[in-house]
Formats: sequence, C-alpha cells, structure tokens
Amino acid sequence: LKNAVIFQVALCVAHRFEMGAGAMAAGEPALKKAKVGGPAAAVWEWQDGDDWKVFGAEDTEMLEGRYKTGGGKSKFNTTEFNFNKGYGTIYEVNFERMTQQNADTKKFRNLRRIDPLGGKNALWEWWTDQEDWSAFNAEDSQMLEKAFASGMTPLETKQLSFNEGYDSLYIFDFDVMAQVNSDSGTSRKIQRTAAGGSKMFGHSKGEDDAYADVLLAAKDSDAHAGAAPGMKFKLGLDPVEVSAQKAKGAVSCRKRERDYGPIVSKDPHGRMCFDEMLKNEKEFCGEWAVFYHSYSAAALLYEVQAAVGSV
Repeated sequence: LKNAVIFQVALCVAHRFEMGAGAMAAGEPALKKAKVGGPAAAVWEWQDGDDWKVFGAEDTEMLEGRYKTGGGKSKFNTTEFNFNKGYGTIYEVNFERMTQQNADTKKFRNLRRIDPLGGKNALWEWWTDQEDWSAFNAEDSQMLEKAFASGMTPLETKQLSFNEGYDSLYIFDFDVMAQVNSDSGTSRKIQRTAAGGSKMFGHSKGEDDAYADVLLAAKDSDAHAGAAPGMKFKLGLDPVEVSAQKAKGAVSCRKRERDYGPIVSKDPHGRMCFDEMLKNEKEFCGEWAVFYHSYSAAALLYEVQAAVGSV
C-alpha cells in the first residue's frame, strides 16, 4: 500500500524549476594535487543542458587559483570570466555547491572540476546506522570512481563486495549522492572526498528514505514501460526559495484546513492513504509541486479491471 501511494504521488509531482544539478551532487571534493598548466592540471567545466563544456584557459586558471586559495567550501564574487568582458556582470561562484550564479538574472549554471589524480586520491564513503562515515572497500570505490568520472548516473549494479550472496540491485545517484537498495528500499547517503575522508556532512534519514521511495517508484513505473529505470533530479535551486516553499508546508493544505470530507473521514483506510500522501507532499514541497487526478466511478472500475488483468 505504501509503495502504491508513494508511486501515485511520485507520478504526480512536477518540478518547480529547471536550474541545474544539485548541491550535494555538485559538491566536488578538495583534491588539491593538480597544478594549473602542468601535465596533470585540473579541468573546469560548466553545464549547458545535458552537456558539459570546458572553460577557456584564462577562466580555468582563475577558477583553479581561487579553488586552491580558498578551498572546496569557499565562494566568491567575480567579474573576471572571459565571456563577461565588456559586461561587468557579477557572478557568484560557490565551490561547495559547484554553481555559478548571475547576480542580475539569478540564473544558475553547474560547475565541475575534473582532477586527473582524483581517481587515485578520492575516497568513497557511506553513512552508517551508527551515524558515522565508513569507507567502501577498495574494489567498490574503484567501480564508483570510474562511473562518477564517466558522468554515468544513476549507476545500477549488483557487483559490490558486500552484496555477494544477496544479489540485490543497488542504484547509485551521483546527483544527490545517495545509494538505494532496490529490494529493501533502504537509502543511504554517500560521499566522495579527498584521501583521508571527511566528516563534515551528516545524514537526514527522512530525506534519504523519501528519495529512495520516489526513485524506486519511478523504477517500477519505467519497468512497466520497458524504459531505463531511474529519475533524474534537477537540483541546484535557490536555497532561499526552497526554504520559503518548505515553510508553507504541503501544497494541498496551503490556505485551507485539512478536510477529507465526510466519506474519507469515516474510513480508517482512506484516512491512512491521504495522510501518507500529505506526508509526501510535505517532504518534497521545497522543490516540487503536486497535482492529483479526479476519477469518476467508471474510471476507477477500469483501473481495478486493468490491475486484475495484469496479474
């Protein structure tokens, strides 16, 4: 029932913005061994739709210099981009979120830093039930690093050292840095850091579990359609706007009291279903809006017949 309800809500969500990839996913680690202009120089790229394009030499040198000076959590304002000559527009570059924002238009673009030494130095970790980071085994880390470097997301695999004898399908989404067990529905935060690890990020159980529910619901839907599973999240939203939407609460309850009507209110099962849907609304209301279909009796009968016919 829970999966069915979440599946219905997941199908009804519509993204509020189209502003690029997410903060958690975009947070490239501070791998600082590359040298600008050297044989192992880091490459800086910006996202144009689904494609990534390389910055010119001047912009690359400026970004890498700022990155090495301020570190992977710093941010700064600049008018020095080569494409900005003659305009003087201020851009805010945020290395923690790996975004570039036009101060006038508020438009975001995602950035990424590719370190040729990153595959050797990066450490992959997962958030444990003991609320601490634990490193993946070496062979698992190598596989994750290879997929991450290729831009493959989501990654689906059963070839994990801890999965031997279980054969569960795991989904790794590098946009939001989450790992999902498609059998159990369990979701965990993951992170990619410089060698030695980082304990800076924590784990939000409710947020992660809700993400796993939506991801798996999308996978179930795509499986029926014969398409590749996985839902592409477009994050990188303005934190102020997200916070404002969160404060307003579930979309269906804005400017009105919760009222299920006389029929649903008398039915425990009906109340449970609607409570679950509103819970999901509240969980995602910062970045998503929801829409519901209203069915006639004939339409509901058709849905039941279709469900029976698929068994």
